Amino acid sequence: KRKEFRNPFIADEGYILLSCDYSNLEVRILAYETHDKVLQKAFEEGINIHDENTKILFGLTPLDKTWELGRRAAKIFMFGGISYGGSDKEIHMKVATEVPELNLTLKDFQNARERYIQAHPAYGLWAENIKKNTLSTRVAVIFNGRKRYLFGGERDIVKQGLNTPIQGGAGAIINQAMIRIVDYKLRSKLIMQVHDQLIMHVADGELSIIASLMKNEMERKVNYKNEEVIFPIDFEIGKSFGKLKEINYKELMK
Repeated sequence: KRKEFRNPFIADEGYILLSCDYSNLEVRILAYETHDKVLQKAFEEGINIHDENTKILFGLTPLDKTWELGRRAAKIFMFGGISYGGSDKEIHMKVATEVPELNLTLKDFQNARERYIQAHPAYGLWAENIKKNTLSTRVAVIFNGRKRYLFGGERDIVKQGLNTPIQGGAGAIINQAMIRIVDYKLRSKLIMQVHDQLIMHVADGELSIIASLMKNEMERKVNYKNEEVIFPIDFEIGKSFGKLKEINYKELMK
């Protein structure tokens, strides 16, 4: 249904849409923000993070009948409870609403979180430090030094403190890439940003040029807390925003 709302966005005659989407940007930022070597290694080895989390959180394997349900719940947990700083009650309610077939109690969910912390101790230490620092300073800082002053009650401050380095860091990375991209004087233009995804309106004859440009600029090394990090992108292509198809970078360069 979500893609149906995208269908009216159609490329002009003589143009095509090219989507360039950061792959798991916020989870990758989490890996470097928290100095989680386990998570960094998983990305380096090409392990699917959501598959791995499903195994850790719920003890499921792809052979289990509830694997896909568990995977959906693991994504909700990862983004809502880890990246966005949601409380156990908030995220458990979301899981219970969106994946009721798992029949997870709040206690089940809390046990799953404990298993995640045990598997990723660096995150647990980071989260505790963030809570202490933000409650005492009411300030959150992202990797490039930009500060956010926090308002609200204790729970709001903690949630913002956990969330800001992740989402704020993602925003900084994609914003810097966009600034560089719009400086190029070509017929093709950047026309849309959707979360971690940039949509290019690509003129005939410029597809390989734009694909190379996007890869070079979006995957430019980022100095993330004294580590040189590349955040990879995935490509999709099509005449309609609602009917984009995955395409390999090598195919775009032919």
